Amino acid sequence: MRICLLWKNIAESNELLIYANNASTSELLKCLGIFLRDRCCKLQDFQAGDAVMWLRAVDRSLLLQGWQDIAFINPANVVFVYMLVREIVDGDETKELDLQAKVLTCLYLSYSYMGNEISYPLKPFLVEESKEKFWDRCLLIVNKMSSNMLRINAEPGYFTEIFTELKACGMRSASIENQLNNNHMISPSSHITNNMLNNNLNNLSISSHNNNNNNNSNNGSKGSSNVNIVSPTTAMNNLNNLNNNHLSQSNGNLQYGSV
Repeated sequence: MRICLLWKNIAESNELLIYANNASTSELLKCLGIFLRDRCCKLQDFQAGDAVMWLRAVDRSLLLQGWQDIAFINPANVVFVYMLVREIVDGDETKELDLQAKVLTCLYLSYSYMGNEISYPLKPFLVEESKEKFWDRCLLIVNKMSSNMLRINAEPGYFTEIFTELKACGMRSASIENQLNNNHMISPSSHITNNMLNNNLNNLSISSHNNNNNNNSNNGSKGSSNVNIVSPTTAMNNLNNLNNNHLSQSNGNLQYGSV
C-alpha cells in the first residue's frame, strides 16, 4: 500500500510539472510522432500520426475489453514512453512494422511499470508472429533502461529534462514549417498583377484572332487592318497603373509577404 501511494504521488507531481509547462496529451503525442518521423528517415511513407494511432489504438482496446478502468495515455506516461523509444529506435528501421514492434514493446513496458493494473494482456501490443522476439526486446530494454526508469520517477529534474526534450521536437518541427511557408508566401499585389496580366493576354489573343478572321474575309483588299498591337513595355506600364490605382482604393490593410 505504501509503495502504491508513493507511485501515485510521483505521478501526480509529474502531472503538475507538465501542467505548469502547458502541454496536453495530444501535443506530446504529436511531438513523439514527429520525433519518430524525423529519426526514421528510411521509412518513406511513415507519418507522425501513424505512431499516435498505434498508441491510441492499444489504450482504447484495453479500455473496451475491461483490462483498465481509466486511460493510460496521459502526459506523464507519454514522456515515459518517449524516454524508452529514443534509446531503442536507432533510425535504421527499413520497415514500418519493425518500428511499430519497437514502439509497442516500449509501450508494454510503460504499462507494466507505470500502469494502475496488476497485469496486461500481450495481444494488443504484439504485431509480429514471434513472441520470442518481443520478449527478447523487453529484456534488452529492461537491462539497458532500468536505471533511467527508476530515475525518472525519483528525480523531478530528470523528468523535466526528458519532457523539455520531447516538447522541443514539436517546436523545432513547427519552426521549420513556418520558415518554409514564409519562403513561399506571395504578396496580394502579385496575385492582382498576375490576374490582370492573364486577362490582358487572353484579350490580346482574342483580338488578334478576330482581326485575322477579318483579314481573311477581305481576300482582294490590301487595305490596312486596324489591329492595335501594344509593345510589352507599354502593356506592363498599363498594368502597373491599374495595380497602383487598385491599391490606392484599398483600405490599407493588405499585408505583404516575401516573393
